Amino acid sequence: MGGVLLDINSVSRRFGGTLALNDVSLHFPFSSIVGIAGPNGAGKTTLLDVLSGFERPDLGSIVVCGIEVVGRRPWDISRLGLSRLFQEVRLSRSQTALDNVKLAYQSNPGESPRGFLRPRLIAAYERETEQAALRLLESLSLNGLADSIAATLSYGQQKLVALACCLASDAKIYLLDEPFAGLAPSICGKVGSIFNDLRARGCLVLIVEHDMLALQQCADRLIIMAQGEVRADGSPDVILRNAAVQDVLLA
Repeated sequence: MGGVLLDINSVSRRFGGTLALNDVSLHFPFSSIVGIAGPNGAGKTTLLDVLSGFERPDLGSIVVCGIEVVGRRPWDISRLGLSRLFQEVRLSRSQTALDNVKLAYQSNPGESPRGFLRPRLIAAYERETEQAALRLLESLSLNGLADSIAATLSYGQQKLVALACCLASDAKIYLLDEPFAGLAPSICGKVGSIFNDLRARGCLVLIVEHDMLALQQCADRLIIMAQGEVRADGSPDVILRNAAVQDVLLA
């Protein structure tokens, strides 16, 4: 599948006296895994915030699947096929891992007045959703923890449950903020395989991450940011051999 799925043109965002994003222009095709790296304060998370509607850029344009999204609310952008994993874990801590993932599925017929009057349809949806959620948890080695309360899980396990919730959206674009943080190396490999499957389905997977080895192993393309600007953009192997990039990452 060709073409541009996400188009960012001359986007800037200022917080008081700090220019968090400075004239950022990036273009992302279908079927790709793109890593974004850089020191703290580089603008990486702010970039995900403006793409998903949690922050509004001061200048510039963001086009998702041919639709301008600047000024739209996060849930409206989400409906276009964009899913977000936050750096901090966002779960319903009093509910089980399974229930958290089930809640992430959309188009529940019980949420509409017409669907509410069709109990068999709702029951079938609940069964299908539960099986799909269990498969997602199993793909992340969490099937044995499906009935565990989210608050009792380790940080790494909570991160995986949050990732499962993100994947349940069946989106076209995945914005993932530090998905490998707190994960054992063996699980990182499994998560990387899931990202490869998303790419094979034609999705864009955009990963902000400090784990350069993980990015090197799964990303097709690497973007280096610093002080709100794009400093390098290209193949991970080529980018990471660049002395100037190494200086940025060590800053």
